[in-house]
Amino acid sequence: MAAHRAKTPVQGILEQLRELGGLTAVALTDRGGHVVASAGDDGARAALSRAVCALLARFESDGAAGRALDELFQEREEYDVRARAPGGVHLLLRRVGEDWALAAIWGGDAPIARVRSFALEAATRLEAVS
Repeated sequence: MAAHRAKTPVQGILEQLRELGGLTAVALTDRGGHVVASAGDDGARAALSRAVCALLARFESDGAAGRALDELFQEREEYDVRARAPGGVHLLLRRVGEDWALAAIWGGDAPIARVRSFALEAATRLEAVS
């Protein structure tokens, strides 16, 4: 019989966000865009990780990868990329403290206002436990 690992508070928050928001995948990433914890199926989590790394690479300042998160959130605490085609995939990043970002992807027509609201609540809860 395989041992069952207890869920961490971070993992529980991510899974709840994914379910409540109707999201395909969610992840907590570090300053370099590397996934620390995530929820969703394997393919969606891998796609989310690649998307976050690519986005942060666009914001690197003078090759300093650690500053990309600061550059991304310089003017606001949230960044989103919405699909241009119907049925496309949307991406939302929300800052969590100084060193982390909460990332989410979803398809279809889930209202971004709802996703933003759930992401804000999850980010606040993640800051409290990390």
